Amino acid sequence: MIGFVIRLSTEVIFLKKRRLLKWFHSELIVIVDCDESQEELVENILFHHFTLGVAKVK
Repeated sequence: MIGFVIRLSTEVIFLKKRRLLKWFHSELIVIVDCDESQEELVENILFHHFTLGVAKVK
């Protein structure tokens, strides 16, 4: 019973924090200088980590 109450209270706290964080969006630009042979590998790594977009500059 005590474990249930602790779990319920922590989940309520996390839900409140998640709602507050919804309003805050940050953007980060990363410039990666690599060989043409590594482009696909770099893209795959970035998209694996939830990158929203990738632009190639030649």
